[in-house]
Parts: sequence; structure tokens; C-alpha cells
Amino acid sequence: MVKQRSTTRMFSKVAIVGVGLMGGSLGLAIKKRGLAREVAGLVRRRPTTVRAKALGAIDQGTLSIPQAMHGAELVILAAPVHQLVPLLKDIAPHLPAGCLVTDIGSVKGNFMREVEKVFYIPDLVTKQVPVKPQFNFVSSHPMAGSEKEGVENARKDLYEGSHCMLIRTKYTSAEALARLENFWHAVGCRMVSVVTPEEHDRWVGAVSHLPHAVSACLVNVVRELAAKDPRVAAVVGSGFRDTTRIAAGAPALWVDILLNNRDEVLNMIQQLRHQLSRLETALQSREAKRLFEQLEQASIFRQELEKKRRVRKIH
Repeated sequence: MVKQRSTTRMFSKVAIVGVGLMGGSLGLAIKKRGLAREVAGLVRRRPTTVRAKALGAIDQGTLSIPQAMHGAELVILAAPVHQLVPLLKDIAPHLPAGCLVTDIGSVKGNFMREVEKVFYIPDLVTKQVPVKPQFNFVSSHPMAGSEKEGVENARKDLYEGSHCMLIRTKYTSAEALARLENFWHAVGCRMVSVVTPEEHDRWVGAVSHLPHAVSACLVNVVRELAAKDPRVAAVVGSGFRDTTRIAAGAPALWVDILLNNRDEVLNMIQQLRHQLSRLETALQSREAKRLFEQLEQASIFRQELEKKRRVRKIH
């Protein structure tokens, strides 16, 4: 049986910056589990407020930063990677003292370096030391999501059973880290890991960013074949659909992610090219044994991953 976590109110007010699929799902999870008295949403367009409130993802929505931040004990930035630093700079003057702030962005290296430059590290030219922020910032990345987008696709169970990574640097508060770990467990994450920005980007480059890029390439192979012979599309089966589901994700979002994690994705492409070269060599030389070994290695490891996932889900 899956162990049920007891949940109690953790925050008086949670403010979510960006109420789309991810932010909206967080709002639903927080409200479902009674983790906050109030969930406020900072949005760019009033229609988003109407939809989010109607779906129960937020209690109040606003376009005003001061209004959204007023009284917030936890602020969650649920926006595209390239918007995170500007958003953090915009909301910083309006954050209550001691407020816990996090983001759920998919790339951490460049982002964390920018955060440290703005809030912690003296300017190399002027020697001016940034004013230490009165808020506590810890970056997060829950490994959850969907190829769909928009608050209308938000789900209260989106984060259940997921693995969340928290980013630790020399500026990270141990107390803030612990509070945020408790929060992610409370919204349903089965596991929370504390990693460096570099570890994070390497790992997600392999298990998230490369798979999306490869999925898009696989679809484009069939797209080009179908342009010459439309009958190809008729034979697409469940295997192809399962393998390429994530290729349906928002292109603008993935351009942002892939470019921000460019070095690690390029490294993973090199490793993929090596694996494809092994496969190509075995096929060209008609070496059934080598081909079998490569496929067997993948099959065994994939089954082991699934067994571990089931065990973690149970416990």
C-alpha cells in the first residue's frame, strides 16, 4: 500500500507567479491538502484569473506584484526559464521579511549564477556588494509535467509520486531547504533530493532534455516520410505514440530549456551518437550477437528502472 502523508497547514498565504499547467496544478494540490489558508496567483492577463479561480487553482488572482506578494510566506515562480531572474528581481522589493521563495524551472546552472550575481556576489567593476535579500531562496525542480499547457489542463495529482530536486549552493539556508523539502513531500512528491546546479543540469539533460529532442527528431523523420507518402501516417501505432508523446510539448518552452542547458544537451547528443554508431556498426556487419547485446543491455536496465519506480511508489 502507498503510505498516506498527513498534511497540515504550512503557510498562511502562498503566492504562485504564473498560473499555467504547473502553477495551476500546484495551487490545486496545495488547496486539496489544506497546506495554506490562501493561494494567490500573479498573472499577466485577467482571463487567466477567471479560469484559475473557476477551476479552484487559486483563491485570488491579480496583475499587481505588491498585492500578490503582500503577506506571502511562500512564493513559487512557475514561469519559463528565461523569465525567472527578471521576475525575481521584480518581486524582491515587495517580499515580506523571511519569505520563502522557490522556482520550478528546468535548468539551474545559468539561472543560479545570475541569481547569485544579482543578490549575493559583489560587482567586479564597482565592487558594490548587493544588499543581502530579506527573503530565503531555494531553487526547486519537481520532475512532473505534461505535453499539454495552460491552467485548464492543471491537475491536482500532477506532482503525486514525482521526484523533486532541490538546489543547494554555498548561499542556501539549511532551514529554508528543510522547509521546502517538507513542502514538496506534502504536495505528493515521493522523493526529494538535494543536488548542485551542475548535477541537476547533467541529470535532466540525460533523462528529460535529450529525450524531448530525440522525440522531436523521431517525429520529424516520419513527418518527412509522410510528406512524400501520406500513407505512412496510417500505420503509426501505440509504440510510436508512446515514444514520441512528449514531442507534442510547447515548442517555445522547449527552445528556452534546450538553449539554457545547451552544453549538457550537446554532451548527451554526443553520447547518443555513440550509441547509434554502435547500433549502425552491428547492422552493417550483420553481427546479430553485438546487436542482441546492445538491445539486451537496454531491456534489462529499463526493466530495473521500472522495478525501482514501483518499489518507491509502494513505499
